[in-house]
Amino acid sequence: MSHLAQKGTEMSRSDDDLTLQDAANAQQAASTVDLRPEEIKTLLKLRDAGLIELAGLGELHNENPELTEGTYEEFRRHMVASQGLAPGTADCRVRYIRFLEHHEDAPVSLRPPSEDSWQDHVLLRMENGATGSALNHYRKALKSLLKFLGLGRMGVLEPSVPRA
Repeated sequence: MSHLAQKGTEMSRSDDDLTLQDAANAQQAASTVDLRPEEIKTLLKLRDAGLIELAGLGELHNENPELTEGTYEEFRRHMVASQGLAPGTADCRVRYIRFLEHHEDAPVSLRPPSEDSWQDHVLLRMENGATGSALNHYRKALKSLLKFLGLGRMGVLEPSVPRA
């Protein structure tokens, strides 16, 4: 029996808790697992506490380049609950993020966020007549997404310093 399986059998659990053995079996059954940032943090905390082993998994990250419907809803809830935005504003920002992600000519890479894809998108939109005011709505939505994902700032999203 593997070390992970032994630890899984030693744990006491209720019927609706997932054992470490169940997790190991699920990991073996799935070739890829889509993890949210908070799930990765939880796994790393459990590993650091010595409760689970993550040997053989390599680096933990989310390889799904697109946001899922569930992620959009979590993003919306985060904006209202944690960022203090009005529900209507959160709905608009979700719509803006969907637009950025699925833009036909210049989609913006959101997972992981890419400054280059954002700059390409802005350039194309400006060439097609988009105003700075319109693009500012998308910039704010992208900043909200970075907060939700627990990532730092992207320099290109910060307002430029006015010229003297």
